[in-house]
Amino acid sequence: MYLETEAGQRIDDPTSEQIRRTLSSLGPKNSFAVLGMTDESDDCLQASADGKTFTVEYCEAGRQWQSANPAVPLLQTVEMFLAYSRGDEAWRTMTDWQDVTADVAGPRWAKVLLVIVLGLLAVAAVLLYLSTR
Repeated sequence: MYLETEAGQRIDDPTSEQIRRTLSSLGPKNSFAVLGMTDESDDCLQASADGKTFTVEYCEAGRQWQSANPAVPLLQTVEMFLAYSRGDEAWRTMTDWQDVTADVAGPRWAKVLLVIVLGLLAVAAVLLYLSTR
């Protein structure tokens, strides 16, 4: 397990106190923290600060959920992170969740268009290279 912030601070196997301190220190220049299971997995719990309240999200099995309440208090956010870090499923019931996977992923056609554009750029680069030989 690791705890990472927007500012790039990373703590492997964070203690309860490190989780509390990190969440309490979030602000405008360091606005979010991610508590992840492993580097190989996208499963995580994350929180972004807006003053003294948080929007909490979790990612699991390629899907993403967000707290229905966009103003989760610091104490509740800390309790959710601590439960998650212990493997205690209680964090799931500490707020209501809404599935935001489609909002985060964006339209599928945009991804297809990006692949096409990148492919065309690669072909253009090869043709340019071959024309200069």
